[in-house]
Amino acid sequence: MLRKEHIPIFYLLYALFFILLLSILTYAVMHSQTVQMDKVIMSWFHTLHTVTLDNFFKILTQLGSLWLLLPLFTLLLLREGYRHHSKQIFWASSVFLFSLLTARIMKYLIGRERPDFFQSIIPLPTDPSFPSAHTAQAFSFVLALWLIFYASGHPLRTSLFLLLLLLAVLVALSRIYLQVHFPSDVAAGVLIALFWASVIFYFIQKDKK
Repeated sequence: MLRKEHIPIFYLLYALFFILLLSILTYAVMHSQTVQMDKVIMSWFHTLHTVTLDNFFKILTQLGSLWLLLPLFTLLLLREGYRHHSKQIFWASSVFLFSLLTARIMKYLIGRERPDFFQSIIPLPTDPSFPSAHTAQAFSFVLALWLIFYASGHPLRTSLFLLLLLLAVLVALSRIYLQVHFPSDVAAGVLIALFWASVIFYFIQKDKK
């Protein structure tokens, strides 16, 4: 049985694992080593196009928009802060905000151009492609909410987490389907969120000791 004092070490190992994967992926992208795999995956998504799916993913992708998530997250923080879950609010904010900042800083440091294998279904964003900020924001938002609701003992915490996680996965897939992100961009967005969640979970467990 895992001893309580050993739990933080596992989260630290997770964080190291995710940052290692992100570093390897970033190196591969910067040296154009993911282009062929990206093209194969995006070609497959291109074959799925229908008017119905186009409209579905056009709407769904907005769930990862910062213009939606940031106000929503702020409202949730104010609501939970009113209930005196101040420590959980701090940890949850850290996961979301650090993921958001990391994704946007990496975008401009790496400066990868948007994909041009096929015509995009929506207008291509003007910012760089790698990593996918929509993906990082969606996954970090879900992980941050899990921190808040799990810590508060919300009766629907598991069901809510699984539903939101499914939506985050669909947001990530929408970026590839709409041809505005390479699959490697999306993978990097997921890794950023998982890295910061692992780091924050490590400090939470350390704080419990």
